[in-house]
Amino acid sequence: ASRVLSDPQLQDILQYMVLTKEKTIRWQRLEGLLGSAASTGAAGVSSWDMSRTGQLMGDYIMAPHNRDVRDNIIDDLTDLLDTLGIESAAYLAAIIAAGPLDNSGGGGAVQRALAPVQLTAAALQGDAPNEEDPLVREQPQSVRNILQRLAMLRQNPSTTSSAMPMLQDLALTTLDRPEVQQLLVETASHLLERITTRAIRFAFFMPQPKARDLPRLASRRGHARPETPPSN
Repeated sequence: ASRVLSDPQLQDILQYMVLTKEKTIRWQRLEGLLGSAASTGAAGVSSWDMSRTGQLMGDYIMAPHNRDVRDNIIDDLTDLLDTLGIESAAYLAAIIAAGPLDNSGGGGAVQRALAPVQLTAAALQGDAPNEEDPLVREQPQSVRNILQRLAMLRQNPSTTSSAMPMLQDLALTTLDRPEVQQLLVETASHLLERITTRAIRFAFFMPQPKARDLPRLASRRGHARPETPPSN
């Protein structure tokens, strides 16, 4: 896995593994490759050039002929944040509807409302969420997914210590590129458009569809729409 991720000569294989025919990233498969490369012991972390991996991925995504890949990434990121927002709002609304905002007992409304923040802080410290904890079980699925990924990252010190310098280096060397700035602007614009759509539907008491059922940037530009969510 480490070689596939960091060897320029194997990039065609990597693209075949993590991209669908519609140029949508299979995020779970990519996550599995990254996890495998970071946990293969003597032949893994020490020989895996994470900076090289980030550079190769960045160059591929930002290539002029990969506009469809960038659009799908923007759509996936927007869907993630949109789903997180909708599920979190529904979670808080259910807490408010259940009773007054007091903190009496172990399952008080205030404690439940603050649980996502507290659980996220614990995950950043490397504490994996306890699936038997009632506060964890009642969290929206999007929140639980984020908690699990944060905990997995923090539980591997070698990966964490290597990943942060890599991300800092990538930020310093790519943020001044016009194509990267354009990508960030388009992401923010698409997310703002999604928020506006949600707000209008809420104001007129219209049902809120799933994130992937709302207008997508890739479809608007004429790219093929993925038949299934890019989760495998």
